[in-house]
Amino acid sequence: MVKLNDGNKIITCEDITERRRAVRDLRLAHQQLWDIIEFLPDATFVIDKDRRVIAWNKAIEEMTGVFKQDIMGKGDYAYGIPFYGKARPILIDLVSDNDEEIETLYNYFVRKGDTIYVECNITHLPGGPAFIWAKATPLLDNDGNVVGAIESIRDITDRKRSEEAVEVANLKLQALIRASPLAILTFDLAGRVLSWNDAAERIFGWKEDEVLGRLPPFLMPDMMHEFRSLINIAAQGKFFAGLELQRRKKDGAAIE
Repeated sequence: MVKLNDGNKIITCEDITERRRAVRDLRLAHQQLWDIIEFLPDATFVIDKDRRVIAWNKAIEEMTGVFKQDIMGKGDYAYGIPFYGKARPILIDLVSDNDEEIETLYNYFVRKGDTIYVECNITHLPGGPAFIWAKATPLLDNDGNVVGAIESIRDITDRKRSEEAVEVANLKLQALIRASPLAILTFDLAGRVLSWNDAAERIFGWKEDEVLGRLPPFLMPDMMHEFRSLINIAAQGKFFAGLELQRRKKDGAAIE
């Protein structure tokens, strides 16, 4: 409103309906984003550009035992305490900073574009030591400026234990195969040799490095069709035993 010298007044008006709608839509979009973060199955938190916690979802509450109201707004690396027992930079900080000392603490560390993926052991969680997978990526505004970062964490302890158990079992199996008095060979579906134990070397005469990755040398040309038929049977998951087959040694002598 403008008051003129003659006492009259001029009132100007502006339609701000669209602006108010845009503000409302923006607030709604932000709320929807926070709701999505809250219900993500992976433990997830968000920091702003000053490294203060601005989101801390239910899954990370359950993982760390730290409730949202106790950490929201905190900075000075407070988010490192639940994982390492002290305030310190963690994965989310490496989004904007390169720190080789911190990077070496991870069993697995790789950058793909702006996103970092890691695997590591964590010892300070309430549920006890855990092996985790995590990723962190920057948050950008419409102009491409970094305004924060987000990190998601997944407990993969059970998967790692299963992988380790399989690895141990494979090592034991390989040791048994290596020590067996019987010739034990494995092949891929093309019939190439994958493994060749000491007994096979002793019986047939070829050393392991002479046969790996190749078709078995103990086959004569007229035996190839029979051999491929057996490979096809095995590839179908079928079992066979007690076959009497003729093979040859490195010196050319026949063996049955």
